[in-house]
Order: sequence, then structure tokens, then C-alpha cells
Amino acid sequence: MIVGVDIADEFAEQHSDLLRRLDAAETSDDEQFAHIPVLLRAVVRLQRLDVLQALYDQAPLTFTDVTRYATAFGHLAVVQWLYESSLEDIGHGVAATAVRCGHLSIVRFIFDRCRAAFTNSVIRTAVSFGRLDVVEFLHERFPDRWRSHHLEDAAEHGNTAVLQFLLKRCALELSPTTMFLAAKHGHVDVVALLLQQRLHVADMKEALMEAIARGHGDVVQLLVAVVEAELEDDDLASSLTEAAANGHLHVIELMYQLHPRVDNVLRNVDDVAIKGHLGVVRLLSSIQSTTCLTTTIEAVAASGNLPMLEFLHQHCAPEYSAEAMDRAAGNGHMGVVRFLYKHSSAGCTMKAMDDAVANGHVNVVQFLLKRRSEGCSIAAICKATENGHLDMLKYLVAQGDELCRCDCVYRAAANGHLAVVKLVMARRRSPWTKKIPLQCTTKIASDGHFHVLLYLYEQARHHRRPIRFQSHAMDLAAKNGHLKMLKCLHKRQLASCTTDAMDYAAANGHLDVVKFLHEHRTEGCTKAAMDEAARSGHFDVVKYLHMNRSDGCTDVTMDSAASRGCLHIVNFLTDHINGFYYVDAYQALTMAAEGGHFAIVKLLLDQGFERGPANALEAANDAGYVRIAEYLIENAFMLGSIRAERANRGLGL
Repeated sequence: MIVGVDIADEFAEQHSDLLRRLDAAETSDDEQFAHIPVLLRAVVRLQRLDVLQALYDQAPLTFTDVTRYATAFGHLAVVQWLYESSLEDIGHGVAATAVRCGHLSIVRFIFDRCRAAFTNSVIRTAVSFGRLDVVEFLHERFPDRWRSHHLEDAAEHGNTAVLQFLLKRCALELSPTTMFLAAKHGHVDVVALLLQQRLHVADMKEALMEAIARGHGDVVQLLVAVVEAELEDDDLASSLTEAAANGHLHVIELMYQLHPRVDNVLRNVDDVAIKGHLGVVRLLSSIQSTTCLTTTIEAVAASGNLPMLEFLHQHCAPEYSAEAMDRAAGNGHMGVVRFLYKHSSAGCTMKAMDDAVANGHVNVVQFLLKRRSEGCSIAAICKATENGHLDMLKYLVAQGDELCRCDCVYRAAANGHLAVVKLVMARRRSPWTKKIPLQCTTKIASDGHFHVLLYLYEQARHHRRPIRFQSHAMDLAAKNGHLKMLKCLHKRQLASCTTDAMDYAAANGHLDVVKFLHEHRTEGCTKAAMDEAARSGHFDVVKYLHMNRSDGCTDVTMDSAASRGCLHIVNFLTDHINGFYYVDAYQALTMAAEGGHFAIVKLLLDQGFERGPANALEAANDAGYVRIAEYLIENAFMLGSIRAERANRGLGL
């Protein structure tokens, strides 16, 4: 066995628990980097450079975003190793990650090697995430790059210490937006700091309105004392209405205490009731007489909010409509249905029973059948069948409905509801005289309802009825990875397929399906199979197709591998070039440069893609990958002197 593989296997065995935890993506950072193989993440976490070297030498894994992953967790030694082994370059993205996560040692490392990586966007990241030590470091090195929007960023994210530093060290003008953003997000410490800066009262009024609307009571208290004299009813109307609709009871109570004219502003309880804020509705009703619309009662009933409905009934004298009980029944709100039956003379329509049946609410149907005479329609029973509500259908059978009227059993079959299909078929007269619709069998195949297919097949064969599929049924089964279904259709010769089957399966990464189709079918595939597999990152499929088929691919395969930083796949494609015609040789180089994949850039240039890489140079420059740009200039000797000179000026080289 190869030594590098031995080291990796030994590491995986020793740290199996860590691998399991990382595979479960227990943290948001792990989830963000889930595309990185779990073994590689574990090696980075433990900073095992020997294992990292072994994996790099054998190249069984993709190193895409590994530098950013190591940066996110503050592993400077790994970042240094990746940079020094010329695998990945450092650009804006890595710098932003170092800044976001507050790893000053890595920020220093990047700055020493790639000053251009610290764009305005990266500096704003330091401010937004409140990394004071990083802000101080960057301010010392870039004293002239600070603007008013940095104050706004600090205020918006509640970073008081950073804001204080910038106000002290930078001669920046405070905009009204700074206070507005602090108030909007409820950053009371920032608001208090800004109040010391002698802002105009008019600038603070909008901030107060926003704080009221968003329910930030502590901010409201600070600002009302300053702004109250400037407040008018029109100013308060929209913000208090929004606060009420969002259920900010404490702010509304606070404003009643602080501002005497509030009771002239809030009169409408409809939006508040619909959104379910009972406390606010109680407060408004205690201050003034309130009414509500019939449509409000309907919406509250539909949502199942019985306490709200009871309160509105008692305090607002609402008018009821049949729509209220119809919607409550359809949504299965038994308590609301009982209440409306007792207190509303509007009753309901057949829609109440129809929707309750269709949606499977057995308890509501039981209640209505005993007390109402509307009954339900055939369409409702069909909908219950289609939706697979077995208990509802059994209840209807118990009430004497033989389900003979139901003519949509095949919709239930198409949705995979086998028990429902059997129940309905057992109660139909001559159930197997009609042909099974092609749309039904095709959807069964596409969705992989294997047991439903077997049942229909056996019944159709027993009754000597043919079972047929649309021409693309097998293609769809392959597309969705239903190997068991595929094998069944193939074995029983129920359907055929086209090249789309393998193309779809490859694109979706279903390697087992691709293997089956290659070994047992003759339709084959097109170049799209390898192209789309590569585009989606399924390089196990790419490798299988390349080694087992002669269909080849287009430039998309190489482009996708280069873009994703899959060095071993790019290497594989260049080593196994038979049947592979690379049309746009320089697009892959551009994509690799744009992604900071230094090793791939070097490989492609070594393989003869050295002519005309102007786009690659521009992409590297835009992404801040200085080392790649320098390498391209040094090695792409056919680049025109004017372009090279322009690139040098742009990079500050």
C-alpha cells in the first residue's frame, strides 16, 4: 500500500469520532464548508501537516476552499503550508474570512504577502464584525481609507468599541443614516454614544420612528426625550401601527406613558388580530371602543386562533360569515369549528365538509356529519384519495360510502399511496377494466414508488391488462436515482430509455445508476453526461465515464474541475486525453485563476495553455490573487507588452 494512504487511513481510524462530528456539521462554520471532504477538515482542525502532505501527494481529495477553512478556525500553520506548497493563492475571500473570524495572526500573515487582498469590502467586514484589534491593525496601515460608511457599518452591527475608535481616530462626518441604523437594530449603547455627538433633532426623528416600529423600547426611551417636541400624529401613525401589527406590546404601552397623543393614532385592530397579537388587541380595546371586519374573523378562524376569536366575539361584536367555519374546517381547527357552531348563525357551506375531507381532518368531518346536512362532493373524496388520507377513507367507508364514486385512484397510485390504492380498488366494481393512465405509471417510475409499481404490475398481469409507460419514464427514474425501479423496468421489459437516462443520472451524481445503465443497457450517453457531472462536482462519475466509455466530453468538464479547484481531476483529464477535445483551452485557466487555484494554473500552463491568458490575468487581479497574477506575467511570455504593463500598474507591482 502507498505510504501516504497508510498515514491517511491511520489518521481516520484514530480520529473517527471527530470525523463523525464534522460530518454532522455541528457548527454553522462546518455547515458552510460541508463541500470539503470530512477527512480533510479533520486534518486541518488538528493541524496535522504530515497527513496534509500525504493527501496532497496522493491527491485523492479536492483542496477547494481548504485555505479559507483553515483560516476560519485560526490555523495559521496550515494556511502557511497551503500557501508555501503553492496549492492555493490568498485573495480577497481568504482575507475576508480571517478578518470576519478575528484571527489577527493570519491577517498579519496575509498582509505581509498580499497587501492587495485588503479591499474596502474586507475592511468593512472587520468593522461589521466588531474586530477591534483588526480594525486598529488596518487603520495603522491604511490611515487614509476610512469613510463615513464605516461608521454606519459599526452602528448597524452594534459594535460600540469600533465606532468609538473610529470617531476618535478618524475625522469622519456622521450621517443621519448612522443613528437610523443603530436605532433600527436596537443597539442602545451605540445610540447613547451617538447622542453625545450633537446630531440634529430632525435626523433623530426617523430613527425613533424605526425603533418604535421594530419594538426597541430601550432605544425609544432614549430618543423620545430628545425628539418629543418635534413629534406629530402623522409621524407616529405608521410606526405605531407597524409596532402593533408586529405585537410589540411593551413599546405601545411605553408610548402611551411617554406621549399623550398616542390614543388618537391607534384605532384599527384588524391587522393586529390577524397576526395573532392578543395582548395588543386587549390593550387597544381597553383604551377605546374597537370593531373588526368580517374578513378579520374569517382570517382568525382560518388560523385556528381560538383565544383571539373568543376575545373579538366578546369585545368587538363582529359579524360572522359562512366563510369563517368553512376555512376553519378545511384547516382542521376543531375548537374554532365548535365555537362558530355555537356562536355564529351564519353556519357553513359544503366547502367546509369538502375541505375537511380532502385534507384528512376526520374529527371535523365527524362533528359536521352529526350536525350539518351539507354532505361532501365526489371531488372531495377524490382529493382525499389523491392525498393518501387512509383514515379518512376508512371512516367514510364505515359511514356507508363504498368509494365507488371515486375515479382518481390512479392519482393516489402516482403519489405512492399503496394502502389507499388497495382500499379503493377492493370496493370498485370491475376495477381492472380500465387502462392505467400513462401519466400515472410514468410518475410512479419517476418518483420511485417501487411497491406501488409491483402491485399494479401483478394485478394487471392477473387480469390480463397491459401496463404501459411513457417513453421517458425510465429516463426519469434514472434521473432521480431510483435504481431499484430502473432494474424492475429493465427486467420486466416494461419501458425503454434514451441517452437522457445516463446523462441525467450522471448530472445528479447517481454513480450506481450510471454503472447499471452502462453494463445492462445499450442506449449509452452523450458528452453532456461527463460535462454535467463535472459541473455539479460529481468527479467520481466523471472518472468512471472517462475510464469506461468513449463518448468524451466538451470544455465544460475541464472548466468545472478547474473552477472548483479539483487538481486531481484536471490532472486526470490531461493525463487521459483520449477522446477528450478541449475546445476553449483558456477558459479553464481563467476559472482556476479566478478561484485562486495556483496549482491548477501552474499545471495548465505546464500542459501548454500558455498562450493568450489575458482573461486569466484579469480574473486573478480582480480577485486579489497577486501571486497568480505575477506567475502569469512571468510565464505567459506571449502576453502583449501593453497588457502586461497595464496589469503591473493595476497590481502595484
